[in-house]
Amino acid sequence: MAALCGQHIIIHPDHLEELNAFYEKFGYFNELIALLEQGMNLERTHQGIYTDLGIMYAKYNRHRLMDFVRAYNSKVMIPRLIRECERYQMWAEAVYLHGIYDQQDQAIITMIEHSPTAWKHDTFCQNIVNVANHDLLYKAILFYLEEEPMLLCDLLKLISQKLDLTRTVSTLRKTGHIALITSFLESVQSQNISAVNEALNEIYLDNQDFEKLRQSIKEYDSFESVDLAGGLENHELLECRRIAALLYRKNKKYNKSIELSKRDDLY
Repeated sequence: MAALCGQHIIIHPDHLEELNAFYEKFGYFNELIALLEQGMNLERTHQGIYTDLGIMYAKYNRHRLMDFVRAYNSKVMIPRLIRECERYQMWAEAVYLHGIYDQQDQAIITMIEHSPTAWKHDTFCQNIVNVANHDLLYKAILFYLEEEPMLLCDLLKLISQKLDLTRTVSTLRKTGHIALITSFLESVQSQNISAVNEALNEIYLDNQDFEKLRQSIKEYDSFESVDLAGGLENHELLECRRIAALLYRKNKKYNKSIELSKRDDLY
């Protein structure tokens, strides 16, 4: 009988809040949810019924909320439901609602701050490509470096068009993990940016990958080549001294190049 009466009340938005409070006062949560679910099928249903049902799920029936917001996101008052999701720590649902409400920046921030329950790689990627605040791109890089380092290169390749590559290299250098993004740096080296070239040359040198180092030096000239040559000319490894001779030759310091080669009997 109460449900029948309630159906005549919930169709009036002005009375809905008072009805909800009345049910909750006496602890009839399940009955209230059932009433609101019936209200979705009434002729005079309205946005408030859907929104309040979402709030009740957030409060008392958490596992049903995600399916609900996916099915009825066009019928709820999204900002209000987002506030309630955040209030009751329904972070994954809050991220979803931020995303469909064109609040990609807030969706990314929520995933970073509440990653154990809110982060999903595919959802993160869908939102990060549309953020308005470009500082979030670099915050996302550090977040992936800390929590999902094996997916970092995938993320970087996805947002490479939005990145300042010099700033990206500088950001990763400060962490001491620049070598982790070697494959990404190689994918963008064709732009011949000095920060990228210098980072790769250092990585190749540290790994003693002299073939790749020599190829990089020959194909991409935007880096401090004389400084690199000066650092390599007295290196203990012969291959490094040979690369120093190559660099001096490229910089038209032919006498220096010949002197190095003669010193190692590389006639």
